[in-house]
Amino acid sequence: MANINIKLMDGSQKQAELLRTVTLNNKEYAIYTFNETTSTGLIKIYSSEIIKNNNEITYQNVTDEEWNQIKEVMRKIISGEKVN
Repeated sequence: MANINIKLMDGSQKQAELLRTVTLNNKEYAIYTFNETTSTGLIKIYSSEIIKNNNEITYQNVTDEEWNQIKEVMRKIISGEKVN
């Protein structure tokens, strides 16, 4: 997939690999990675809400509830279920 630039808490930008986008409750979310690994060797995955304003795209932090819904979508993808 494509690369996207994510604005970090300190204001700097970091390039991430976009894995997939999903739509939940009429909102679009990006699922991405910085290709970091956990201590057990798993790749860390992040998600942000995609905000489109004219020709500009920004990414907003997700709530805990949204993150739980996104994790459920990822579980379905891994198990082979069809998702939007």
